[in-house]
Amino acid sequence: RKANVGLDARFLFVPVNGVIDLRAWVVYPLNPKIKLSGDIDWALVQRTPINGGDDSVIGTASVSYLIGSGWNAMLSGSVGTTPFFQARYSLTARIGYDFPFLNPSAKATR
Repeated sequence: RKANVGLDARFLFVPVNGVIDLRAWVVYPLNPKIKLSGDIDWALVQRTPINGGDDSVIGTASVSYLIGSGWNAMLSGSVGTTPFFQARYSLTARIGYDFPFLNPSAKATR
């Protein structure tokens, strides 16, 4: 069981404004069917604040489960603040199906 850890940075500079966006994430498999993941995203607006705020911080945690025969389920929750919302909360539940003809390598992992 190996965890995947990553960092991502994006910089957008334009004459009037710009954004610096930093993101870190981790994906940790508990077993072949269950994976945990988490990430944090921080964005900083340059020069022109939005609604008096100049940054956004959002954290997300998820658990995904491979049901079998191409089906999977995921539950995810986010919390954070942005210049548009004083506080932001979300909860997402999803059931999905992986079509094997769209991803030929998926057959080898089932």
